[in-house]
Amino acid sequence: MTDALLVADQHLQAGFVAPASSGSRGRSPELSQASQTLEGFASLQGDERPTTRTSRSEVLDYLAKWQQRAQKERQLHQEMQWLAENRHRYSGRWIALEGGRLLAVGDTSREVFSKVANCTEPPLVIRIEEEELPFAGW
Repeated sequence: MTDALLVADQHLQAGFVAPASSGSRGRSPELSQASQTLEGFASLQGDERPTTRTSRSEVLDYLAKWQQRAQKERQLHQEMQWLAENRHRYSGRWIALEGGRLLAVGDTSREVFSKVANCTEPPLVIRIEEEELPFAGW
């Protein structure tokens, strides 16, 4: 659970927002078409949501922003899946992940951060907690 919270915290700090279910009620045809090409467009609230008076370039800029967020969501999903499948191999160690790809492993955070210092986008760097056996009593 700690790993999941660290992952979510790092992605939230980067501006990640999980998209909600899509729908096109009350939108112009141009915006409805755009929402079909990008999952999560309907989750916009209040002032964030482009209106029918919004120019085409503003809508395209906005869609590019949501496309980046959708990519971050896919990356988060890949990281969580990788952790679920491989965490037992790295118990008690630090790792760096980018999507479903392991970038670095080390005994200290300093070691892992030095290995990923040249990455253009900061990867997810976490310590895999050692799994404790459940206590069943005496």
